[in-house]
Amino acid sequence: MGVSILGAGSIGLLFAAYLREIGIKVTLYTRTTQQADLLNKDGFIFRNGEKKKHFSICAAQLTLNTEINDPFVIVSVKQHQLKEIMPVIKKNCHNRCFLFIQNGMGHLPFLEKLTHCSIVLGIVEHGAMKLSGNEVNHTGYGKVKIAPFDEGIDEEKLVFIESWSQHQFPIEFQQDWYKMLANKLVVNALINPLTAIYRIKNGTLVKNGCFTKLMRQLYEETVSVLMIQNEGLWDHVVSICEKTAKNESSMLCDIKLKRRTEIDAISGYILSLAKEQKKTLPYTEFVFTSIKALEVENSEAEQPYEKL
Repeated sequence: MGVSILGAGSIGLLFAAYLREIGIKVTLYTRTTQQADLLNKDGFIFRNGEKKKHFSICAAQLTLNTEINDPFVIVSVKQHQLKEIMPVIKKNCHNRCFLFIQNGMGHLPFLEKLTHCSIVLGIVEHGAMKLSGNEVNHTGYGKVKIAPFDEGIDEEKLVFIESWSQHQFPIEFQQDWYKMLANKLVVNALINPLTAIYRIKNGTLVKNGCFTKLMRQLYEETVSVLMIQNEGLWDHVVSICEKTAKNESSMLCDIKLKRRTEIDAISGYILSLAKEQKKTLPYTEFVFTSIKALEVENSEAEQPYEKL
């Protein structure tokens, strides 16, 4: 069974590397023709510690006319890019299985519009850095957690996903997709904006007590509106900071590269819930506004998917 991956950023390339490692045929759909041409010509390089591997890959630019042939599709574009590519997904959704691995929870309304397909949700706890259009470095190890979004999903599809699991790329199934996404949202809501605003690496959040205090305030606000059981969750966030101490968050990378961030899907989503619940979240409001201000200062529009 082949797999198509929509989005050839760091996480898309990371998935491609581990799927190719076990012999699965992969087609990568890219934002630009330049990246697709590069991948088709030279393949891509996967770095993992001291190890370096080269994989051949089939790539194509994602356009409105794209016809996906594989029965399984991983959607690895960022949350704010989903609206752009949703016409392509709707066009190709019949009898396919989609794995959505976006940060935040703002994409849930999009999924409810998809019919005649199976949907699986995932979160990625790994760290990855895209070094060039055809090179990715696996910088931090965690799990890929998976949960069915709809009932009655074909068991064969879940078994196929389970077959991707490897020593440094473990797959773990969850029963409750909301709890899974909410827990990841807490992690993103704490680590991403603070590291981006203060231009620090993840580990500094737990090494510097002042940053830890700010992170704790964000934590209390976030769990209050998500209404989730928070036993052990704070320790989980601290553990991720420690395990990825030398990593830069995706939001910090976006700010440095003058790209649009996922702040709307993370802190923006939390603030929308707070508004519905008539709650005030001053720390979340501060980091949300700060990141939006940095985006304005960068004032460089992110290149859209061509021809969409």
